[in-house]
Amino acid sequence: MSTLASHLDHSTVVCRCEASSRKRVLETIASTVAASGRGAPSPQTPDLFEGLLARERLGSTAIGEGVAIPHCRHDVADIRVCLLTTKSRIDYEASDGEAVDIFFALIVPQDEHTAHLRALAVLSTILADAENRSRLRACEDEARLLQEMQSLLAKTETT
Repeated sequence: MSTLASHLDHSTVVCRCEASSRKRVLETIASTVAASGRGAPSPQTPDLFEGLLARERLGSTAIGEGVAIPHCRHDVADIRVCLLTTKSRIDYEASDGEAVDIFFALIVPQDEHTAHLRALAVLSTILADAENRSRLRACEDEARLLQEMQSLLAKTETT
């Protein structure tokens, strides 16, 4: 399996997004992934948005502490990712009642059965740590957010 870090770059990171609703966050994630040009075929924004929204209808992907990991299966050859933070927290129906401002989206191939579970485990480990969340929230731009997440992924994925 390739690492999450290898899928994350400047084209898949959005820092302090102005989105103020779950729908806007998912639209931004879908358009960011579609525009990133990583992998082929490139998913179409409306299809990807609908896939993410359909998954959310099954239950919120918020994991608590202001974090969500939106994910869905889609017609992609390899895992696609998007890291997004918002300027203000968004109601995301988290089980702990906390609004969300850190989103790490995973789009996985239709026939993928294990890599996304490993990816979810890695992300859960990183984002469960209060210091890691603080580091991500302190980032003022995409370059710094990318650098911080790459550093956290490097530490976690090599252990």
